[in-house]
Amino acid sequence: MALLETIIGIIALVVYYWDEIVNWLIRLCDAVKNIAHAAELFAQKVKGELVKLKYILYYKEEGNWVEETTTREIPEKEVPERLRKTFSKREKNISNDIEQELGLTL
Repeated sequence: MALLETIIGIIALVVYYWDEIVNWLIRLCDAVKNIAHAAELFAQKVKGELVKLKYILYYKEEGNWVEETTTREIPEKEVPERLRKTFSKREKNISNDIEQELGLTL
């Protein structure tokens, strides 16, 4: 019973503060747009059926440029087929391909 009451309480809080949550998310997205000056995504086929994705984000923090790199290996089958066909043993910038696939821009 305590778990059910906790879940109901959390749902009630989310409903009550929904407008504030949405406004916070909008401000967060605006802040990210303002600090993110460039982003690139690279893909490289590694170890058989794995693809290494490397995401590089460039932004300014306290007047200094920062380069933040995140790398992750995922199964090749999790990548959309249209993009999968372009992968090779060499690292390839797929930023534009991903933007087109998702219909997004940064």
